Amino acid sequence: MTDGTEGAVAGRPYVRGIFLILLAGLFLSSGGLFVRHIEQADGWQILFYRSLSFTIMLFFFTLWQHGDATVRAYRAIGWPGALVALCIGLNFTFYVFGMINTTVANVSFIRSLNPFMAAFLAWLVLGERVGRALFFAMAAALLGVAVMFADGIETGHTKGNLVALGLPVSFAVVLVALRSAADRDMIPATCLGGLVSVAIAFVMAGDLVLSATDLALSILFGTLQLGLGFILITVAARWVPAAQVALLMLAEVILTPIWVWLLLDERPTEPALLGGLIVFAAVASQGILALQQARNARE
Repeated sequence: MTDGTEGAVAGRPYVRGIFLILLAGLFLSSGGLFVRHIEQADGWQILFYRSLSFTIMLFFFTLWQHGDATVRAYRAIGWPGALVALCIGLNFTFYVFGMINTTVANVSFIRSLNPFMAAFLAWLVLGERVGRALFFAMAAALLGVAVMFADGIETGHTKGNLVALGLPVSFAVVLVALRSAADRDMIPATCLGGLVSVAIAFVMAGDLVLSATDLALSILFGTLQLGLGFILITVAARWVPAAQVALLMLAEVILTPIWVWLLLDERPTEPALLGGLIVFAAVASQGILALQQARNARE
């Protein structure tokens, strides 16, 4: 049985993975800005064009990576890849409709449950034991989430909050499936996940005609925010334990409402900011611990 923190590979790949996860959080944190700037498009239209542009971007990325072996790379994903694709497609759907039906802060806070769901599934499926340092960091993050939930979940957003609950469940399954297939490239599976949500949106959307502004924003939403973010996560998950990936991704939870606050004046309350600061401290402690482990391994 491996340890979720102490048992991680303490070396350059591990540190590189930590950096990529934090960078992914930076890209993904722009989601609230895209949703709030879209003028007329409904959820299914946004989901269709966001997912379509994401799928096209990742297809060309895999083509650049594998060249003539691209078809073989897609075949090599196996059942873990099929599970990744299905859950990513569902995750994209939950995200768009959560953002539309509740506040950006609420969606972010609910996604803070990612580490705990990922840790449970990784323990259940992979036998990844949560190390002491990671356990305390997760406990601190849970405290921060509790503070944010106590003040941030507003009445009148029940539908959006329930939809958003699908995010930590589906994302945890993705992380554990990626970890179970760390010996193979899962970018093709991530690409197919976009295709799953394209199919869902195509069936459900009544009309796919958008204004030029909404179309451009939806495409950027799928490439700049989602495409780059998920490429980085998919690569990093091969080197970093699932629970720690999810914990470090809480950096996105902090940044998402901050961007909306600074640029759109959708201001979080003081208790929400306090909870966010606690979560940020937990994330920062894991980043510092990763660097220390790598330094000790070289000495």
